[in-house]
Amino acid sequence: MDSIKKSSDFSLVAKHGSRWFSDSFIIQILKKEDRLEQNSRLGLIVSKKVGNAVIRNLIKRRFRQVFRSSFPHEIKGYDVVLIARKSTLERDFEQIQADMRWSLKRLGLLQ
Repeated sequence: MDSIKKSSDFSLVAKHGSRWFSDSFIIQILKKEDRLEQNSRLGLIVSKKVGNAVIRNLIKRRFRQVFRSSFPHEIKGYDVVLIARKSTLERDFEQIQADMRWSLKRLGLLQ
């Protein structure tokens, strides 16, 4: 799994991608036709409104692990951006994972 680092890539996903709102995050997905043979990329946005640096890093670690376990490796060529909500702190790992799977199903990436 690669990371999205440039603000222009984040903007591109926000402008042209599909999005789904869950209780703990907002997910934005954009299929990149020029990157079909490459791994999918993940971008994380956790604002200071969610918590201090320790809390933000905890949420990022959870998001990365949930993404690895929920997103199939055979699906390639997608840019995925996860935006944390303040309610993410109140949810445990299993609840976030269930939200991720439900969101990916709604976006048509899982069966």
